[in-house]
Amino acid sequence: WLADQAADRREQALRAANEKRARGERWGGVPYGQRVAEDRKRLLSDEREHALISRATQLRNGGANLSEIARRLAADGHVTRVGTALGHEQISRILRRAGTP
Repeated sequence: WLADQAADRREQALRAANEKRARGERWGGVPYGQRVAEDRKRLLSDEREHALISRATQLRNGGANLSEIARRLAADGHVTRVGTALGHEQISRILRRAGTP
């Protein structure tokens, strides 16, 4: 009985998530390269973060390692959403999500 209830709740949550996505509303965290709109429901493109993704991808494709990319991005003035320097782990995650190994 409990397993059935859990499965029903999971199914409801997935259905709700898919409906929100279909309407262009956010579900869960905010992916890097996007920001929350003023209505606090929809996601919008964040050009500053897209510029960082493009620059990091360019550097990676040019052979730079993750620490070097972090240093160069800092020198270019790129910072995290809260204004701190990007670390190599964050760069790795951003690049992986962008499809760059």
